Amino acid sequence: MSYEGKVKELPLRPLEHIVYMVDHFGYDDTPPPPGLILLDPFTGQRVQNSRPLPYQRRSPYGPQVPFLPAIAREIK
Repeated sequence: MSYEGKVKELPLRPLEHIVYMVDHFGYDDTPPPPGLILLDPFTGQRVQNSRPLPYQRRSPYGPQVPFLPAIAREIK
């Protein structure tokens, strides 16, 4: 079996975005750095921090999953 494809260069994220996502995302109330916004994964609306959001939908794998962090999006 062989694989053929093209390499796609991805834009580099600013270091402060990476540090935020590793050190704070989903763990505390630290607001995102400039250029990064957080969205509620169900409504798509902007939220102020990445503290886990209440999750009320049933999981197909058993009991309800209690929390889900926001989605981080880069502003372009």
